[in-house]
Amino acid sequence: MGALLGSVESKIIAALVAVIVLLGVLGIFYYKYSENQIQTLTSNVAKLTEANQTDEATIAAQTKFAQDQSVQIVTLQKSMQESQSEYDSLVTQFQTQNITASAQSNAPALQNQLNAETASLLNNITALTVPAQSTGDKK
Repeated sequence: MGALLGSVESKIIAALVAVIVLLGVLGIFYYKYSENQIQTLTSNVAKLTEANQTDEATIAAQTKFAQDQSVQIVTLQKSMQESQSEYDSLVTQFQTQNITASAQSNAPALQNQLNAETASLLNNITALTVPAQSTGDKK
């Protein structure tokens, strides 16, 4: 019976050693797997952080652009109101004056004034559209 007991004990010890070795091997595989997962997650966090910073910069730029556009819209609306007011004033002036009677009563003076204003307008347009001549000496 003693030999049988020794044989069972040695089998139990061998089984325990096999279980310990198996747990060790599984632990090593789990450790490597965990390290790979940590490395992947760290890389993903870095990528997401960079993407988030890019998105925040884009949002800030778009917000600034929208604010600038808002200011421009207000300026344009104000300019439009001023133009409309000037237009209304001119319409009122034209409605209160009898242009036909005035033109018929003083046609030569009106013609001279129109010619002078047309020449002035043409000079202004020419000054704005024709590039200035260089005054430096060309060699």
